[in-house]
Amino acid sequence: MKTLYATPVVVLLLCFPLSGYAQDSKITVPFDSLELTNVKATGNIKTGVVEILMDFRNGYEKPSTVSLDFGGFDRFGITDAAGKKYKLFTNENLIGTSDVNKGYQPISYIRFGDKTQDWVTLVQQELQPGETKTLTVRLENVDREASTLKEIHGFCILAQVIHIGDKSYRVENLDIKWTDSSGK
Repeated sequence: MKTLYATPVVVLLLCFPLSGYAQDSKITVPFDSLELTNVKATGNIKTGVVEILMDFRNGYEKPSTVSLDFGGFDRFGITDAAGKKYKLFTNENLIGTSDVNKGYQPISYIRFGDKTQDWVTLVQQELQPGETKTLTVRLENVDREASTLKEIHGFCILAQVIHIGDKSYRVENLDIKWTDSSGK
């Protein structure tokens, strides 16, 4: 597992574009050649909608299948600076699941490359060597006073013909850039 600290020295040494990060943001990437770059959060001050973007880049010499698992807060979750927790809501109509979403705010939209999350909690993309695909996550009704996303964690399954691994990635202390609807 590789941990990156977003300081100017690291930016120069690792060539990760880290615009939009707070000085103390940290990215933990579990696979050496599956890079996580261009991570940013933009909020609309009028609506409270926050959109998070992050690029997954295949640095391997072979095509890679990247599967992102959104099943439950332990697999994919976001916590803002106020301590509010966000997760993809799951079915509450099954036996024993009536409180499964209690205490969480909903993640309203997920897209990875050209695939959107619908009722399945796993979204999969095939990345050719050097190819990048963007993960987009949208949160509704975020408190406009929240200036930071304290933590974003996700679970990634990586394969190249054979299973390479399934590990968690993490982004900590990501600033939210609040704008009005005109982009200011």
